[in-house]
Amino acid sequence: MTDETSSSLLSCSFSSLRFGAFATGCVTAPAPQVEVRDTVGAGDAFMAGLMVGLTNEMEPEAVLRNACRLGAFVASHNGATPLLPNELIEPFRKQD
Repeated sequence: MTDETSSSLLSCSFSSLRFGAFATGCVTAPAPQVEVRDTVGAGDAFMAGLMVGLTNEMEPEAVLRNACRLGAFVASHNGATPLLPNELIEPFRKQD
């Protein structure tokens, strides 16, 4: 295991999620409160948001906050692939 991977941290609770793999240290984002209908795809949506945000070099807090919002949105709908509203997609669009 490299130093980079061994220093990563991911922890969560019912109220927040904490992620530490940034040069600036750990960041925390609130866990959106939703009525869970179906958890299938929620983790995938969260990870997709995390990866897109990181590869687009977004601010760490924004990456985590937006990834949490995506996962929560998917969990609040039936099925693994609900149509995402523009308000959830826009933060991930690369800025020129």
